Amino acid sequence: MRTLNVASYPGMFDSCYNLTSIELPNFKAKNLDNMFVFCPNLKYINIQSLNCQNYIWPENYYDLPSYGIIKLNNDCINSLTNQISNWTKIIC
Repeated sequence: MRTLNVASYPGMFDSCYNLTSIELPNFKAKNLDNMFVFCPNLKYINIQSLNCQNYIWPENYYDLPSYGIIKLNNDCINSLTNQISNWTKIIC
């Protein structure tokens, strides 16, 4: 997926109930609002290339599991909110 010129992906994986993991290691975007809404089985997210310097992880990620693994870069660790606070963070 080429995402270099795309700024927003609202609802991209909305209601993907069977989605258990997602690898987006070269993902470029500024807005992930509602991207993983109603994904109750999603337990692994790789967004290690996401630039989080001006991004705040939105609170509106309904129905994500209470635990999982998220792989991200060091710039993103302070952007995470309570919605995924119990997830294991792997810093790349």
